[in-house]
Amino acid sequence: MADKIEKILEETSTCHSMNTTAEKMIIAAKTIEHIENNSHLMQEIINVIRQGAITDLAKLLDHPSAPFLIVALETCHKKKEIGFGLSPKNKLINHQVSEVQELIYSTSSLCVFARNTKKG
Repeated sequence: MADKIEKILEETSTCHSMNTTAEKMIIAAKTIEHIENNSHLMQEIINVIRQGAITDLAKLLDHPSAPFLIVALETCHKKKEIGFGLSPKNKLINHQVSEVQELIYSTSSLCVFARNTKKG
């Protein structure tokens, strides 16, 4: 599954620059959109989160936007904003802004998280 996510991150980053934190967050948000539209991959990720293995997944992802993606997926799962009966269009309209806001507010803790996952 990490390979699938890494591939989506790479594909998304070819269309967007990654020079700033905000740009990395945008790539994470676009990757979430892609994941939300792939119900099988979404279910795999939900299972990983439920099993408490999200930290292991984070360690396998080697991409500048990965820490933002991991925190966003955890946050969305906790709020049950993704993968629970909303159409992709409604998820995009109703949740993309809140996901990006969560990412912005989490920036400082994400920097610490990123450093810790790379050390482990």
